[in-house]
Amino acid sequence: MIVLCIKKLFTMKKLMITAICIIFANTQAQDAPKNGKKILEVKESYPGEYIEEIIPGELDEVLVGRMKTNVIKKSVKYGFDNITVLDVGQVYYPSGEEVTSDLDWKFQANIIDNNSGDFYKIRISLLGHSPKYIIKEVNEDFYCNNITKSIDKFENSETYNSPYSPITFFKIIKSQQEKSYFMMIKTEGTTASVLKKNVIILFEDGSKITRPEVNVDIEVGGSKSYIYSSTFKLTENEVKKLVKDKITDVRLYIYDRAIINGETLRNYMQCLYN
Repeated sequence: MIVLCIKKLFTMKKLMITAICIIFANTQAQDAPKNGKKILEVKESYPGEYIEEIIPGELDEVLVGRMKTNVIKKSVKYGFDNITVLDVGQVYYPSGEEVTSDLDWKFQANIIDNNSGDFYKIRISLLGHSPKYIIKEVNEDFYCNNITKSIDKFENSETYNSPYSPITFFKIIKSQQEKSYFMMIKTEGTTASVLKKNVIILFEDGSKITRPEVNVDIEVGGSKSYIYSSTFKLTENEVKKLVKDKITDVRLYIYDRAIINGETLRNYMQCLYN
């Protein structure tokens, strides 16, 4: 059923192909084809490598087109003789709050094997764009296992938080009946704006959360930049929205940030809410 669905999608626009096929990603097998001259290893170089998303707009179209051609051509010897490259480009490697050098990224290709209908994320070389290995999918309990718990003996409370990143979620429990959820957002700017307010969160479905009363803090960053951050308590409706929908962009005052890991953030919020 999945194979037929994907083949039918190929007649639609590229954007629709990417969006819908990725929905099936977590259901696909991670077995490498065995009919080629060589077999790609299925592995992860660090925990959670699979959840990294390709950064949009970082490479020019000519290079992206060349990369796709190289991936299709050089995947044949690994048994991928009929593939569609859904996306190709840079990913942070490893993921972190800040990228510390130009070497903190790698190239990745997201492909569909048209023979099986399976979806793969493949690490490819920086030069030549040859497949290096298939990135292993994370286990279904990966996200919840990465929630951190801390105890405040003075306040008699427990705090659970997702991994620290440009967006971090917190759940604070003071009693069985008293649970509070918080969200921390970080963006970056090249100008200094002090004592400002306003938080906007955009979602994939076109909706948004607006918090014009929330304070935006500032601190000096690196390379003549400034780090803006805001931590605020979420309403029950906002929590349910974050559990249900994917974030695409955030704004602190006038400083915007595109969010490429909206699916990951939603999964973390679901773990905290359950």
